[in-house]
Amino acid sequence: MKQNFLTVKHWLLGSVRRQLVVGMVVVVSTLLAIFIWEVTREQQNVMQELKIDQAKGLAQNVATSTAVWVASRDFSGLQNIINGLNKYPDITHAMVLNLNNQVLAHNDLSHRGQYLLDMPAKPEMTVLHLNKDYIDLVNPIMLSGQHIGWVRIGLSQSADLKRFEKIKFSAFAFLLIAVTLAALFATVAARYLTRRLYAIQTVADEVKQGKRSLRVKLDGVDEAAQLAKRFNIMLDTLVKRENEIVESHQALEQSEKRLNQIMAVNHEGIWDWDIKADKVTHNQSWADMIGLDDNLLVHPAQVFFDAVHPDDRERVSRAVGECFKSKSHYHMEYRFVQRNTGKEVWVQDRGDVVEWDAEENPLRMVGGFYEVTERKKAEEAIQNLAFYDPLTQLPNRRLLQDRLQQEMAVTERSKHVCALMFIDLDDFKTLNDTLGHDTGDKLLRQVATRLRENVREFDTVARIGGDEFVLILPSLDDDWKDAATHAELVAQKVLRVLNKPYLLDSTPYHSTPSIGVKLFSGHQETLEELLKHADLAMYQAKAKGRNTVRFYDTTMQEVVNAKSVMEASMRQAITGQQFVLFYQPQINSNGQIIGAEALVRWRHPQKGLIAPNKFIPLAEENGFILSIGRWVLQTACEQLVEWARQPATAQITMAVNVSARQFHQIDLVEEVERIICQTGANPQLLKLELTESLLVKDIEDVVDKMQALKKLGVSFSLDDFGTGYSSLAYLKRLPLDQLKIDQTFVRDIIDDSNDAAIARAVIALAKSMEFNVIAEGVENIEQHQMLIDMGCRVFQGYLFGRPVPIEEFFQNTAL
Repeated sequence: MKQNFLTVKHWLLGSVRRQLVVGMVVVVSTLLAIFIWEVTREQQNVMQELKIDQAKGLAQNVATSTAVWVASRDFSGLQNIINGLNKYPDITHAMVLNLNNQVLAHNDLSHRGQYLLDMPAKPEMTVLHLNKDYIDLVNPIMLSGQHIGWVRIGLSQSADLKRFEKIKFSAFAFLLIAVTLAALFATVAARYLTRRLYAIQTVADEVKQGKRSLRVKLDGVDEAAQLAKRFNIMLDTLVKRENEIVESHQALEQSEKRLNQIMAVNHEGIWDWDIKADKVTHNQSWADMIGLDDNLLVHPAQVFFDAVHPDDRERVSRAVGECFKSKSHYHMEYRFVQRNTGKEVWVQDRGDVVEWDAEENPLRMVGGFYEVTERKKAEEAIQNLAFYDPLTQLPNRRLLQDRLQQEMAVTERSKHVCALMFIDLDDFKTLNDTLGHDTGDKLLRQVATRLRENVREFDTVARIGGDEFVLILPSLDDDWKDAATHAELVAQKVLRVLNKPYLLDSTPYHSTPSIGVKLFSGHQETLEELLKHADLAMYQAKAKGRNTVRFYDTTMQEVVNAKSVMEASMRQAITGQQFVLFYQPQINSNGQIIGAEALVRWRHPQKGLIAPNKFIPLAEENGFILSIGRWVLQTACEQLVEWARQPATAQITMAVNVSARQFHQIDLVEEVERIICQTGANPQLLKLELTESLLVKDIEDVVDKMQALKKLGVSFSLDDFGTGYSSLAYLKRLPLDQLKIDQTFVRDIIDDSNDAAIARAVIALAKSMEFNVIAEGVENIEQHQMLIDMGCRVFQGYLFGRPVPIEEFFQNTAL
C-alpha cells in the first residue's frame, strides 16, 4: 500500500506538466463537483421547501374555505371544495376531518366516513410525513378562534425527484466533459483555465446566495466556455422549474380569491356570531339587507337587533333565547327596517349554535337569511282577496262566518250574550240605476267608514255583498234583557249615523238603513240559523216602513216558513198552469156591460181557490209577478180576440192590472206590443190599470213608457185613486184616460160625509181634466144612485156581478 502511494507520488512529482494536468483535473473536478453538489443540494432543498409551502398554503386555504361548511355540517359543500383540488396534478390525497378524526370529505369518495389514527393532538399545522416521495401534512380548521376540524393534504414529490435526478445526471455529464477537456488543455492553458474556472465558481457562489439571474460569461469555444454554457443551461433549467412552482402557488392564490368573490356575491346573508365577543362576521349581502353602507364585514351584534322591526324584535329575541336554552336551531320569518332607506324587508332566517363552553354557555352561532318580501306581499294579497271585501276593505262573508264561529265558541263557555246586526241600505238599487255603480260604490265606502268609526275596536264590521253590512257585537252582557237594551242603543246609534247626509261627487245624498238584530249565546242555534234570523229581522224592518230597527222573534220564522212553502207552491203553479182569470163586469149608467176587469186567481190542487191578496204581494217580492203578469196580459188579449168575433161583445174593453215591478221592466213596451201582435187583439180595447205606487220613483220613465204604449192605442186607468201618492203635479203629466174611485170611499159613501166629499171631488177632478171616472166596490142601489147623482157614469162591484170565470160572465149580467 505504501509502495503504491510512493509510486503515484513519484509519478505526480516526476513531471510538472503531469502535475499541472493532474492538478488542473483535480482542481477542476473538485470545484465542479462541489459546485454541482451545492447547487443541486440547494435546489433540492428549495424545491422541497416550496413543495411544503405549497402544501401548507393549500391546506390553509382549504381550512378557511371549509370552516362555515364544517360548522353547518354541509357535507355536499365540503365535497365540492375538495373535488376542486383535483386540478392540482401533485395531489395524492385531500380530505376534511371532524374533531373525531372522521373523514367528512375526500377526493377519493371511498374514504369518506373512515377514521384516521395518526392525527396530531394539538390544533396546529403538522407535517406528518416528509420524504423524497411525498409530503403529508394536516392543518386545523378554525372558526372564530375555535378548532372545529382538520384539513389533510398529501403532495407527491416523484415528479420533482425525477427532474432532480435528470439535473444531477446532466451535471455529472458536464463534470466528466470538463475534466476531460481540462486534462487535454491543462499543459497549455493552466493559468487561463484556472482563471475561467474561477469565473464559473464565482457565479456559482452568487447563485448560491440567491442571485438566480446571474450567468457565466466566457468567450471562446474551449472547455471552460462550454462548461460555462452548460452551467448556464443548468441554471436556466433550475430557474424554470422554480418559476413553475411559483406559478402554481399564484394559481392557488387566484383560486382562493375566486372563492372569496363567490362568497361576496352570494345573495344569502351569511353570518357568524361570536357571542362572547358580541361580534358578527358576515358577507356583503347581510349588510345590504340590513341597510349598512360602511363597507365593513364585522359589526356588533346590536346592529343586527336594532335593524329588526320593532314589532318583531321581541319575537326574534325570544327565538334566539329558546335556541340557547334548547341547544337547537331556530327557523323563522321577520322584518328588517333598513337603516339607510327605512324600507321594510321580510327575511327568512335560520340560526344554529355551533360552539359551547364547559359550562354549556353558547359561544358561537352561525346562520343565514334571504329576502322573502315579494312572497310575503303575494301571500298578503291572497289573504286579502280571500277574507276581505275589495271595495270597502271590510271582512267578507267568509271571515264574518269565521269570527261568528269564534264568538259562538267563546260564549258557549262564558255565557255572555252577543248581538248579530244585519244592515241593508234602503233604495240602494235606485241610486245605482239612476246615478251609476261608481256613485253607489262611493256610498258603500262612506257607509263602511262610518260603521268602523262608530263601533268598538273589537266589534266586527263586515260587508257580505251588495248593500248588506253585518255587525258582530261580542260580550254585551250576561243578562239577555240588558244585552238587548245595549244592542238597541248601538242599533239606534248606527241608524242616526247612517241617516246623516252623504256627499257623492259634491252632491248631497240622503240614505236610510233597515236594521235587523239577533241576540245569541253559545251554540243554541247554528251559524246558518243565526245569519238567517238576523236577515229576517232586517226584512221585517223593511216591511215596517224602513229606516228602523227590528229584533228577531220566532213568529218571524213561522211567517218565513209559510212564505217558503207558498213560494215553492207558486213556482209549481206557474209551470203547472194553476192560475186562472176571473172577469168582473164594468157597467154604464144604462146597466150595459161596456168592459171587464181581468182578475187572476190561483186554483190550488189542495187548498182550492186562493185570493190574489194572499199571493200577489209575495209574487211582487220574489219576481214571479213578471211571469204571472205576462200570462194574464196574454190570456186577457186572447179573450178580447174571442169577444171580437161576436158583434154583441166586440166593443167590450178589457182592464188588466199592471204592478209597479212589471211596469219598470226595461222591455215592457216591447212585451205589450209583442203580445198584441201575437194575439191579434185590438189595442183600443185594452186598458192597463196602474197603481199610485208607480209614481214613487222615476216618474220620467213612467211617463215615457205610458206615451209609447198610448201610441200603440192602449189606454190607462189610475187604480185606487186617492189612497196613495195622489200628487196633482204628477197627475197632470200622466197620459191617463180614467180615474178609478177606490172602494174604500164607496163603501161608506152613504153614511160618511168625508167619503162622499172625496168621491165628489174625484169625479169633479176627472171631469176638469177630461178623464173618465169609474167607481169600484158598488154593492147596493143606494151607493149606485148617489154616485149617479154625483156625475159618475161607469160602475163596478158586487151589485152588478162578482168576478167569475169566463163561462159564467154573461149569465147574470145583461149586455
